[in-house]
Amino acid sequence: MNNISDSYREELDRLRWTRAGKAALVRAVTAAKGAQRPRRRGWGRPAMAAAVLCAFVMTAGAAGTVIPILREQYRDSPGYRQSSAILGQSQTKDGWTLTLTDCVGDNSSFYLGFELTAPEGTRLDPEEGYYFDTRSIRFQGTRMSGAWSVRPLEDPDPSDQTLYYRLDYEGSRMDGEAGILGRTAVVNLGRLYHHTQWNEARGRWDVDYDTEAEWTFRFPVEVPNRVISLEPNAAVTMLGVEAVLTELEVSPIGVYARMEGDALKGHHGWAPKAPDGGPWCWGQELWVYTRDGQAVFFQDGQAGSGCSGGTDSGEKGMVYVVYRFEEPLDLDTLERVVLCGAEILLN
Repeated sequence: MNNISDSYREELDRLRWTRAGKAALVRAVTAAKGAQRPRRRGWGRPAMAAAVLCAFVMTAGAAGTVIPILREQYRDSPGYRQSSAILGQSQTKDGWTLTLTDCVGDNSSFYLGFELTAPEGTRLDPEEGYYFDTRSIRFQGTRMSGAWSVRPLEDPDPSDQTLYYRLDYEGSRMDGEAGILGRTAVVNLGRLYHHTQWNEARGRWDVDYDTEAEWTFRFPVEVPNRVISLEPNAAVTMLGVEAVLTELEVSPIGVYARMEGDALKGHHGWAPKAPDGGPWCWGQELWVYTRDGQAVFFQDGQAGSGCSGGTDSGEKGMVYVVYRFEEPLDLDTLERVVLCGAEILLN
């Protein structure tokens, strides 16, 4: 048994495969046929869906073919093509091969797809869950703050020796940072472990380590810089007071907005409270519409905010909010944003 962060373990324990998602990717891998996109009924994470495959040769490490994980997740959509890059980097440690397949991002957010192949003869049991005790991502040359996580993805074939993952980085350029485009990303993953049995007394899973190896990758963030950047200077009602929407950015990944005004000073005193007891500055009404009048979907729980002047009246009154789309969107199809009562045309 090993001591691993309870909060990290609890987050990972909630990530399990669905039969529908698994079957969808199996059909894609074995038949290389597209699938009609199902109609969504609410907010949530995008499901792994079948799509036309196009394998590529890895550019580093042992030669072979792999599937771009995120391209399959987003069905090679226009939004994916407007925000993605193929990586194909591979390293083998202790017989375990980790391959970075592709990435999706903008100047603040970054999603990385990768696969892990076990040594020959290893029998994997994906139902037990395989996770990395060591994991980090940083971008050289920037002090931009951000949060990130690593999640297992659905395994199209539990009988093989390959597992699939996605790393999400969600940053904020609230303080005027140049962002992550063109920076060198440094990704570190390692100390692979799996669940063994539920420990009722400790209220968590017992684990065994499969390898103490660590993988470190360095690569430039070279996704397309597709963004709609505006300075609306539009009046908004933010947290019940009047403010001005000074900056608005919309990328295939999400919406970033800055609202300023003296009335926002001291807003921590009246802002709604988040579940953790802190101010819920990002809980604002936001809608994005396509040209045909359809409202787009956002990731459930994948919003964030930053602010100044919340407690110190000597600072500028400002709130910066971030909302990320459920999946990368085609910017050419978007028409308008409605945020805190202000309607802003995009195209």
